[in-house]
Amino acid sequence: MFLEIWQTANPFIIFVLGIVAIVVVSRKFGAQDKRALLLYFWHTTFTFVYYWFTINVGADSSVYYAKALRGNVVFEPGTNFIVYLVSILTNYLHLNMLGCFLVFNLIGSLGLIILDSIIQPLVRNQQKSLRVIATLVIFLPSISFWSSGIGKDGISFLGAVLALWSALELKKRMGSMSIAILMMFLVRPHIAGIMIIALAVSLFFDKKVNIIMKLVLAFVTIGISAFLIPYALNYAGVNAGNSPDDIASYIESREDVYKNTDSGITLSELSFPMKLFTYMFRPLIFEARSITQIFSALDNLILLYLFIFGGYKIIKTKNLTSLENRKFMWAYAIIAWVILALTSGNLGIAVRQKIMVLPFFLYIFISVMSKNKRFSDHYK
Repeated sequence: MFLEIWQTANPFIIFVLGIVAIVVVSRKFGAQDKRALLLYFWHTTFTFVYYWFTINVGADSSVYYAKALRGNVVFEPGTNFIVYLVSILTNYLHLNMLGCFLVFNLIGSLGLIILDSIIQPLVRNQQKSLRVIATLVIFLPSISFWSSGIGKDGISFLGAVLALWSALELKKRMGSMSIAILMMFLVRPHIAGIMIIALAVSLFFDKKVNIIMKLVLAFVTIGISAFLIPYALNYAGVNAGNSPDDIASYIESREDVYKNTDSGITLSELSFPMKLFTYMFRPLIFEARSITQIFSALDNLILLYLFIFGGYKIIKTKNLTSLENRKFMWAYAIIAWVILALTSGNLGIAVRQKIMVLPFFLYIFISVMSKNKRFSDHYK
């Protein structure tokens, strides 16, 4: 009897507990309660849309949920980690499918709120157009939709945002950077490898780091990479013992995987610059064939505006020195963008995965378009 009542009530209870968690956690990142709750409600709206979509159309979320109910789950990074996490929610906490959705919604909501708390101080007291753009990018439907349901996207999005927040005060936030890398490793090990490489690059080229620390850093990075990169390759489907030619062949095969689907494109037929452009900015508005693609195309118009005017500002401005770890931001964003663009042929997958890259570009371009001081001044 109690279990039946709990099965009916647990989505509402999870939602209410989420409100409490949002208020408590968001204050740690300097977010205002009203703004945080607005974003939580906005994000939760997409959870119900995603839930309806999963039930009526089908999505990976239903597969994760079904596997979790069957039990015998192995704890390992990637898909199995999501199934393992859902199995705890279903078999031990006895949450129904909607309740599980709302747990993942809370994770994605935290990522959205933290990203907003990073961007808003940049545009405070700035011209209205920049403030509008900064709000629009936070309310992009593509970010909230894919990070609101059962799956890897909410966790990877939060991991990416937490890494961005850590980079703003890296010396003080190495602990949170480690948590961000761990979160990413649990769902997408190859992206965690990129984070470690970007972190090593940023510290190695930091003039304030002495030569001894750089040597220690180099050895540690090589050791971690020796373990993580082969693991990530195996996770992605490439045997660690394969030659560079085999890896190149794998990339080519990934480019053609979705060539016959309605939402897919054949990346192998595009030049390298077009692959990058396609991954980040397509579908364009005239390519949209459905309501979801129309929303994605509108999102991409905003992103294209930021890239054009933010890029122009970077070229025009001679002195962009900052205490934030911009080297890490640039290294991670560019490496991840290139690798994902080379291995993703489906526009739907690109929309889902690029939320791991967007927070960094959004911060970089909005910050150079802003006249405000660096983010950490907001807390002093």
